[in-house]
Amino acid sequence: MKHETTNIKTKKLLSSSLKELLGCKPLAKITIGEITSKCNLNRKTFYYHFSDINRLLKWTLEQDAVEILKEYGRMNNFADAMDFSVEYIYKNKQFLYSIYTSLGRDELAGFFYNDFREIILMAIKMHEDELKLKINSNFRAFLSDFYAEALTDQMIKIFSDKTDNNKDTVSDYTLLTISVSLSEVIKAAVHKYPQDNAHE
Repeated sequence: MKHETTNIKTKKLLSSSLKELLGCKPLAKITIGEITSKCNLNRKTFYYHFSDINRLLKWTLEQDAVEILKEYGRMNNFADAMDFSVEYIYKNKQFLYSIYTSLGRDELAGFFYNDFREIILMAIKMHEDELKLKINSNFRAFLSDFYAEALTDQMIKIFSDKTDNNKDTVSDYTLLTISVSLSEVIKAAVHKYPQDNAHE
């Protein structure tokens, strides 16, 4: 157990060094020597944990996903969860852009999709409670997939297309669009699929 804890701590040190370096230079110009030097480790230690920088990059993304889901677990407000996500993206634009260019869009889309699906499910429940309505589970799954895909595409544009919108504008636009449309969709779904609701 102690060995495992030490391994995680070492990986986190390497991960933090990589993120710090990405704040001032592109991934292609970062060396393993720079990463290890910044956290007072050696190349042998790096290769014990990761085969290359891309592996460290992917592990860092996976760890961020775990931490983000933990944060969502502490929240019961859709707006707070969305603000937190947008804040993370703007704070880590260079890191995320490196993943986008190095590991590919699909890798990054999977990361965003899973997180955003949790946010949308939270929003659906919030709106159902406010409206005192309940949609069927199949349609709820469809909605969460639909909005998660749309959110993923929009958020990737923040760093891939270098959008001019600032953080607050993106949050406001996103919250308005999802809140208003989701409320209307839930009301319409209850009337359109009454037989499905009866079986919930």
